[in-house]
Amino acid sequence: DDVIAAERSRLKNLEAPSTWIVRLNSDGGSVESALVLGKIVRDLSMVAIVPAGGRCTSACVFVFAGGVTRAANGLVGIHRPYLSTVP
Repeated sequence: DDVIAAERSRLKNLEAPSTWIVRLNSDGGSVESALVLGKIVRDLSMVAIVPAGGRCTSACVFVFAGGVTRAANGLVGIHRPYLSTVP
């Protein structure tokens, strides 16, 4: 997708800190979008965290899994994903 490629390029060209951290607190959403975000998190070598009191469930887990380093002090929960493109 052109929008995702443009955003990935923009983020890679920023003067980045030595470590990018993505802080997650979500009950999920679109599996397809979460997979794309997880790939971006991995491409940028981000650290993924779920802070104390936070939660990362359902599709959010795919973003969390993209982290090159992951830490969870909150709730992480996964179930069998529903994919609208697969019968």
